[in-house]
Amino acid sequence: MGLLNEIFPCITARAKVNVPVHTNEDKPITDLKSPPAQPTEEEIATSIISALFAAEKPGHDLERTLQDIVHSCGWYEGLAKRVLDLLENTIKCGKDMVGAMKEADDKAAAEASDFVHEHPILTDVIITVIAIGILVILAPWAVEALGFGELGPIEGTFAAWWQSTFPDVEAGSLFGYFQRLGMKWGKK
Repeated sequence: MGLLNEIFPCITARAKVNVPVHTNEDKPITDLKSPPAQPTEEEIATSIISALFAAEKPGHDLERTLQDIVHSCGWYEGLAKRVLDLLENTIKCGKDMVGAMKEADDKAAAEASDFVHEHPILTDVIITVIAIGILVILAPWAVEALGFGELGPIEGTFAAWWQSTFPDVEAGSLFGYFQRLGMKWGKK
């Protein structure tokens, strides 16, 4: 209170005035409200995976749930990769699939069967392919975030890396399938 009374005349060019100063000496600072902490990328990705496993079927309800989870940050490549990593780990651990996840896993595995037969030693790649397939079915906007864009693979993304690693993309390949989905999704 003394300091404020000393500088007040300097600021206002007036004579000293006793300005009451209120303190919170009886309330600890921890009682003050602070803005809620923003969830981390890991927390958002974990929530997305939980929602995918909890969904009974794909569709508008699941889409609305996922969009509610990512509403503050939107879909971006880092988040899509984190979701993909968590989904790959879940598949590797052999977690039982139920509901929408079981249906998506079955469809993705069926789509990946030709790739599996052609490349049986690429287990991690196969798991990634199945995980992407699940995302395509349950969260197609994640495919665009991974770089499968409306006009083709987006430079510097997972899709561009895949295309440069496996450059011989044939008609009917999984890469082509994901790219077509990205093109369709980009037009919505």
